[in-house]
Amino acid sequence: MDYKDKYIKYKSKYLQLKNKNNMIGGHYISNYTIIKTLGKGMHGIVYLVKNNSGEEFAMKIEQIFEKDLEQNFKSPVWREIDFANTMSSKYPQQFMKIFEYENKRCNYIHELDSNRWSSMNANVKQYFEELFSSPFCSIKITSIIDKMLHDIIYNISDKNIIYNLFIQVVYLSYLINKEGYYHRDLHPKNIGVIYTDDEFINILGKNIPTNGYILQAIDYGMVIHSKYDLEESERKQLVDDNDLYQNVYKIIFKIMLKELIEKYPDKDINQLVPISEKDQNKIKEILHCIIQHDNYAYFEELLYKIIFFDKFQEQIGIVEKVKLFNFLSIEDVIYIFENYNNLEKILLYLTRIY
Repeated sequence: MDYKDKYIKYKSKYLQLKNKNNMIGGHYISNYTIIKTLGKGMHGIVYLVKNNSGEEFAMKIEQIFEKDLEQNFKSPVWREIDFANTMSSKYPQQFMKIFEYENKRCNYIHELDSNRWSSMNANVKQYFEELFSSPFCSIKITSIIDKMLHDIIYNISDKNIIYNLFIQVVYLSYLINKEGYYHRDLHPKNIGVIYTDDEFINILGKNIPTNGYILQAIDYGMVIHSKYDLEESERKQLVDDNDLYQNVYKIIFKIMLKELIEKYPDKDINQLVPISEKDQNKIKEILHCIIQHDNYAYFEELLYKIIFFDKFQEQIGIVEKVKLFNFLSIEDVIYIFENYNNLEKILLYLTRIY
């Protein structure tokens, strides 16, 4: 029986059970009732749930392989549990807490939309086909967030607020790195927002305005640490990378170019443009500290588009130029890129104004 036949048969059984129970989630984990769906990712789904006392939590359900049922640090399931327990106990404001979990047989079947299936290569597709045929699940009851950073940061027009939020993003990356972990998927859709009445958050001895927001890292399924049973490629990542990487693009670049994105939505800010030898040499002088980094070309491209923004606009055919939304100055961006591998140094630099 191939994957498709197994999937149809198993889903049919699942729907029968679901209709019979007439209460979604009733057969997942006891004492919790599902209120609504909060989000859906590649591996699983997150529901808002409440317990018998009326307290609200998040319930994350994802299918797992049988080999993931018992504790082992080759498994992303158990890595996630370890990371959450460690970091939430040390830094409860900044990290999601897991209150309860079960790894067991269950009736959940994860579904991906056709666009995601079509974008996969054959090996990745085979992995997900096998995973979604598994009758085993990991079910976690966790703390809840109010919003995702992605939902608010691109709509904020106050540069000072974005600056303060960015400090918190770097702080999350710093704490993860400080404890020897690498999240590997830390970006605005995996950073939660907790509304707060606290006026300040203490970061490295400085009182940083919260502007009503505390940021919290969520979704720990890709986390690695040297204590885990790692592949060689994962060990290399621990040495070469940190969790600021994705946010160099997703926050610094996307927000600094936000006026271009808003005024010219048809323009592709990611398109490659030629960089003259003169400009390449100038960027090499700036980024000489990280020129050996595997992703140097990525930093070079982003820095070029920022420091030569007018030239970049000409290259993509923009006549009426816009200005950078400089919540960071060019000097700030250069400093961050130059010191990419030293998150504490970047934090001290960003918080110097407080």
